[in-house]
Amino acid sequence: MASNAAAVARDKTAWNSKTMSVGFVAKLILMALVDALGVYIVYSAWMSRSWWVLVAMVAILVAVNYTYFTRRNVLPAKYILPGVIFLLVFQIFAVLYNGYIAFTNYGDGHRLGSADDAAAFALLQDVRPKEGGATYPVTVVQAGTDLYLAIIEADGSVWVGNATEPLMLAKHAQVQNGTKVTALDGFTPVTRFTPEIQQAIVQIAIPVPDQPGVVIKTDNAMTAYEASSTLTYDKATRTLTDTITGTQYRATDQGYFRADGETEQNPRFRTGWRVMVGLDNFVKAFFSDSEYGRYFMSVLIWTFVFAFMSVFLTFVVGTFLAIVLNDERMGGRKIYRTLLLLPYAFPPFLGALVWRNLLLEDGFINQVLLRGIHINWLQTQTESGYWFARAAVLLVQIWLGFPYMFLISTGALQSLPGDVKESAVIDGASPFRMWLNVTGPLLLISTAPILVASFAFNFNNFTLIYMLTKGGPSFGMTAPIGATDILITMVYRIAGVGGGTARADLGLAAAMSLIIFVVVAVIALLGFRQTRRLEEMV
Repeated sequence: MASNAAAVARDKTAWNSKTMSVGFVAKLILMALVDALGVYIVYSAWMSRSWWVLVAMVAILVAVNYTYFTRRNVLPAKYILPGVIFLLVFQIFAVLYNGYIAFTNYGDGHRLGSADDAAAFALLQDVRPKEGGATYPVTVVQAGTDLYLAIIEADGSVWVGNATEPLMLAKHAQVQNGTKVTALDGFTPVTRFTPEIQQAIVQIAIPVPDQPGVVIKTDNAMTAYEASSTLTYDKATRTLTDTITGTQYRATDQGYFRADGETEQNPRFRTGWRVMVGLDNFVKAFFSDSEYGRYFMSVLIWTFVFAFMSVFLTFVVGTFLAIVLNDERMGGRKIYRTLLLLPYAFPPFLGALVWRNLLLEDGFINQVLLRGIHINWLQTQTESGYWFARAAVLLVQIWLGFPYMFLISTGALQSLPGDVKESAVIDGASPFRMWLNVTGPLLLISTAPILVASFAFNFNNFTLIYMLTKGGPSFGMTAPIGATDILITMVYRIAGVGGGTARADLGLAAAMSLIIFVVVAVIALLGFRQTRRLEEMV
């Protein structure tokens, strides 16, 4: 017996040792992958001089390796650390960076980091053919979405480069008649020159090694030439000087190079850099007569109306159906409940697109339900058309949102204590009185936090607005904002990705995002306080 027990103990020890070895090897492999990714990020940050990213990545690597390799008992930290890292990177950092951008002029025309960067860009772009400079046959090639110039030397060698990657000798290049590259490893010759590609080609300026201020450019995608900048830059005074005219362009507080007396309508340099502008973006949003400021209050009011009515209407419809189908005398309740949940099974963006087609002027709503009445529900640019579009948005929101409220209300009704209802019936309470004094308050206590969360969600319900109306109809032919735009879709437009503007103003968009955050946070706080008061009353 003793020998059997000892054998079992030895087998168990061997099994545990083998399991620990496999686990340790797996941990080493995973940590090696994590460290390799971290070292790559550190190297990239070093090359791009992103010191904050470099320091943060080194700190993360030290924390991760210490936590998972130390012999101390830090088991809770091994589970918590990944979540903390993701929280810091994807939440805290994002919020702080958004807050920083809100106080800058970051956007189109101000994407560069400093005046020195803008000056370097100007030196590369403002060039003219160099006197006595060489010319080369050139072929435009492509790698992924990036364009390059393949330059053919007199000896037949091919060099490839663009504005961000220096010239490098290409291998295994095939050249036709010494003037055209027909094949090149890693690159594809461009044969179709769209207007976008043509515009991108003339912007390429490849720095020439060992020749400061000299670049290689092309105007026709057939011949490249050496060019030199017509500008010089004094870093100490942050001044660009035109070597031909002698005009000086000084750095301004607005993040541009401007000459004395130069107008803002037709400046020579349109590429600037980020500068701190204080509260200018918030003033632009609330008080100024800018292209967006004049519509801000209208959008803000409609956002509140849309969020409140979305919650109120979907809750009323969903709760009414829940009460009806919660009555045991109702036959076929399972079938009805299944049918009522069908809208919830569709993705919201798909449901919005379907309704968009139904609400077209020649769609199902007008042709069948309204028997040929032509109402342009979504895009009529009149004051009455605005309300048609807003009514259509609320109608679709009811269809999309009531199944969720139906589920919540059904669960809340079925969880209410039965003895309370029985006591109310014994006391002679009518169904209306029971709902008013018993069922209704208990239901609100259960659903109030969900209603607050639903309000916050609909306050930022980007999907419905963008997929259904894209924010339209517009307030005017040149207005960048539409009648159904809410704050989040307005931010989308301001950021330059939602139409209505030719210039992205990311600083203003970030300021708007902060306003949305504050509004939603205040409403959520007040809503939860009212919920606690309701619980105390009941």
